[in-house]
Amino acid sequence: LLLLQQTNTYCFLHKCPFLTSAGSFAQFTLTQSATQSASLEGTVQISCTISSGFHFGAFGWYQQKDGKSPSFILWRKINEDKTDFGLEFSSRFSPSNDAPKKVATLTITNVKSEDEADYYCLMWGVFWWGE
Repeated sequence: LLLLQQTNTYCFLHKCPFLTSAGSFAQFTLTQSATQSASLEGTVQISCTISSGFHFGAFGWYQQKDGKSPSFILWRKINEDKTDFGLEFSSRFSPSNDAPKKVATLTITNVKSEDEADYYCLMWGVFWWGE
């Protein structure tokens, strides 16, 4: 997430090995949206999509500021209406997902200057469903 006065662009691509039930290896990819810009006190959404054929049971988000270790924001199971937050994060950060489209989204409302950072998604309970 970059505030509007910034112009750098970041795009994240994560490839993960996966052992299928048939015993063969497959590889899934998590693709995040490119840099999102936001105005102070505005709202921004960052999305994360898992590659075709795979599905996920839970997802989470981390924030990383320059020169610092990643900080846990939140995680959520798809079939539960409950979100677990990291200690320094509030309900300004909210998760949503579209399971059929294989997308997890982080929405940040009332954006503050300290929200400027890189954001990473993670997915748990990944399984192969096929095309």
